[in-house]
Amino acid sequence: MAMKSVVSFELGGVPYARIYLEGDGPEEVEHELEAFFDDFESQSQEQHPFADPNYVGAAFVVWQALRRAKDPSKPLAFQGLSVVVDEPEDVACRFRLERAVFEHPKVEMEEVG
Repeated sequence: MAMKSVVSFELGGVPYARIYLEGDGPEEVEHELEAFFDDFESQSQEQHPFADPNYVGAAFVVWQALRRAKDPSKPLAFQGLSVVVDEPEDVACRFRLERAVFEHPKVEMEEVG
């Protein structure tokens, strides 16, 4: 069974975007976050791409959806990813990403269950 986690894009400790993921484990999520940060920074048109946690969260959903699509010709046919308002009770791991203006967000991982 896949590990369930939440990635929370925050500003001042307040969640602005929460993304629910299913994956293999904390290390996989951490590697995906680093790869996303690199891609986002290199492809963003913004001067300070990490300044807005809503914008970064939305970009992470698009990036994940494209990676998780079973068929590249059907990019909306993905699984194991959703935007959530409240943190689901069945998550095993929480990743908090605090906003950073000039660098990659600080990532804190916490095992929940």
